[in-house]
Amino acid sequence: MPLRTNTANLSLLSKLRGVGIFLVAAQMLLTGCTVGPDYAMVSSNRISSHFTNASANRTDGDFSLAANAEIPVDQWWHSFADPILNDLVSRAMHQSLDLQGAYERIVEARANFHLQTGQLLPNGTTRSEYQYVKRSPNARPFVGTNGDPFNLFTDGLSVSWELDLFGRIERTIESAEASVELQEFDLESIRQILVADIASSYLRVRLLQQQIALTHESLSLQRQTVEMIENRTSAGASTELDGAQTKAFLRRSEALLASLEQQLAVEFNQLSWLLGEAPGENIVQVVGIQPLPQIPMLPAAGIPAELLRRRPDVRREERAVAAASARIGIAEADLYPRLSLIGDIRLAATAPSQLFQTDSLAFAVGPSFSWNLLHFGRIFSNIEIFESQFRQSIVAYEQTVLQAVREVEDGLAQHRGAFRQWNSFAAAIKEDTTAVDLSLKRYEVGKVNFQRVIDAQQQLLLDRQQQAAQQAAAIEQLIRTHLALGGGWNSYQQPTSGSCDPSNGGCANGCSGGCLASATTDGGTVLPQEIAFNRLARYPINSEIVETENAMQFESTLPRSSEFKQQTTPPKRYANAHQLYPPVPTMTAGQSIVR
Repeated sequence: MPLRTNTANLSLLSKLRGVGIFLVAAQMLLTGCTVGPDYAMVSSNRISSHFTNASANRTDGDFSLAANAEIPVDQWWHSFADPILNDLVSRAMHQSLDLQGAYERIVEARANFHLQTGQLLPNGTTRSEYQYVKRSPNARPFVGTNGDPFNLFTDGLSVSWELDLFGRIERTIESAEASVELQEFDLESIRQILVADIASSYLRVRLLQQQIALTHESLSLQRQTVEMIENRTSAGASTELDGAQTKAFLRRSEALLASLEQQLAVEFNQLSWLLGEAPGENIVQVVGIQPLPQIPMLPAAGIPAELLRRRPDVRREERAVAAASARIGIAEADLYPRLSLIGDIRLAATAPSQLFQTDSLAFAVGPSFSWNLLHFGRIFSNIEIFESQFRQSIVAYEQTVLQAVREVEDGLAQHRGAFRQWNSFAAAIKEDTTAVDLSLKRYEVGKVNFQRVIDAQQQLLLDRQQQAAQQAAAIEQLIRTHLALGGGWNSYQQPTSGSCDPSNGGCANGCSGGCLASATTDGGTVLPQEIAFNRLARYPINSEIVETENAMQFESTLPRSSEFKQQTTPPKRYANAHQLYPPVPTMTAGQSIVR
C-alpha cells in the first residue's frame, strides 16, 4: 500500500530539522570549554650536564681489542661481529612471546582509542518487534474501553548524542591516545631488554665454554703430573704424599668441570626460553662452540639529557604523566552538567499492511539534561585522587630518569674496572706460567716440595678462569651500557622524507611498500610500519639544551597541580582521530606478528 502524506506531519518534521541544526551549532560553540589541566611536556631538572665516567675510556693495553667500527646505534650487537649472535637476535624478534604479548597490548590500547573516539558521534539502535498485547481494562482512561487482545507490530530507531560541552569525552580520548603511545614505548623497552638479555646469555654460554676448555687443558696437565709422580714414587724419588696431593687436585678439577657443564646446560635452556623455543639439542647445534668475543670499544655516551629522547622507558613514563593529566579533566567534567540529544522514531500498527502508513508514525525527540548537584564532595575527592596520581606519575618519571643516568654511570665505571682487571690478569698469567715451569724444574732436582708445584698450577688455572670471567664482565657491562644509553631502537634518528606516519600524510609522501609494510632491519622487527615509524617525528619532546654560565642544562616545562590552567580554545588534535591509526593487521593462530 502506498505511503500516504500528511501536511501537518511534514511541517513538524521540518521544524525538527531546524531544531537539530540549532543543537549542532550550539555544540560547535560550546565544545571550546574543555575543563582540566592543559598538559605540557614533562622533563627533569635533576640530571647533570655530563656523565662522570664518560671521559675515563680505555686507553691502556692492547690485548686483541675489536676495532671501533661504525655500528648503527639501533643494532649495537653487530659490534661483536658475531653472525651467530645476530641470528639469535633476529630469531627472537620473530618468535619472542614477550614481544607478541606487548604487541597485543598495543592492539588493545588502539581498540580502546577507537572506542573512545566513537563517543563524539551519535549512538543509534534499531529495533523491530511483534507483540500480542492485552491491556487491563482497569487501566482506563489510559487505554481503550475494553481489554481485548490485539497484535502490535513495531519498527523504529532510537538515537542519543552526548554534546561534549565541557570536554569530558575530549579528555577521555586524550588519555586513550597517551595509553596507546605508552604501550608502544613499552614494547620498545621490552625489545631493548630482550636483545640485551640474549646477548648476555650468549656471552655466558661462551664464557662457560671457555672455562670448560681451560679446565680440560688443566686436567690434561694434571694427569701428566699424576703419571710423573707415580713413576717417581716407583723409583723412590717421590713420596706417597705427593701422589695423594696430585690426585686430590685432579679430583677437585673434575668436580669443577662437572659444575661448569651443569651451568652450561642451564644457560642453554635460558637462551632457548628467551628465543621463545623449547629447550633441546637444536640450540646447542645452532650456537656451537666458539671462544669469547673480543671486547668492542665503548659507545659514545653523549650527555644525560639525551636519555630523555633515547630511552623508551623514559618516554613511556612521560606518556603515563600525559594520561594522568587527561584523567584529571575527566574527573573535573563531573562537576558540570551533561547535555544529550535523544530521539526515538518508530512505526507502530496492529497489522503489517498498516505499518508503513503515515498514521503509523510515532516519535519523541528532545534534550536530556543531567547534573550531579548533590554529590556531597565525592567529585572533589575524586579529582583530588587523580591530581595525586598525576603528581605520583611525575615522581615516577623523575625516578626513571635518575635510574637511567645511574645505569649509564654504573655501566661505564664497571666496564672500565673489568677491563683493567682483565689486563692485570693477562699479565699475571704470564707470570703464573713461568712459576709453573720453574717449580717443576726445582721439584725435579729436589729443591722444593711438590706442594709448590700444585700451588703454582692451581694459581695458573685460577687466573686463567678469572681473566675469562673479567673479559666476559667487561663485555657484559658494555651490553648494559648500550641498554642504559637507549641502544636498540631508532627513536632519535632524524626522520626521512616519505615517512609512513599516517598523521602527516602517510604513504602519500612517497613511502615505499605501503603503510603496513614491515620496518625491516638486520635484527628483525615485530611491528607493522605505522607503529615502528620514527617516534621523534610523532612524539616530539618540546625541550632544548641551553648554555648557562656554569653548565649545559636541559630545560622543559614541568607541570604541577598549582599550575593547572583551563583550556580556552577548542582542541583540534582529534578532528581526524580515526586517521591516526590504520586498522591493525590480524594475526591467526601460529602466525608470526612480523610481516
